[in-house]
Order: sequence, then C-alpha cells, then structure tokens
Amino acid sequence: MGQTEEINNKIKLIKRVSYGYRNFDNFKA
Repeated sequence: MGQTEEINNKIKLIKRVSYGYRNFDNFKA
C-alpha cells in the first residue's frame, strides 16, 4: 500500500535535487 507513496517521495526528492544542481532552463519541459 505504501509503495506508491514511496515512489512519489522519491520523485519529489529527485525533482528537488535537480532544481538544486541544474539550471532552471535545463528543467523546462
């Protein structure tokens, strides 16, 4: 049951790290 929540948390963490390490332009979709 908590697996999807774990995945969501990991995605949020990855996004946060990406924002910190890379320029904002690199993250545009």
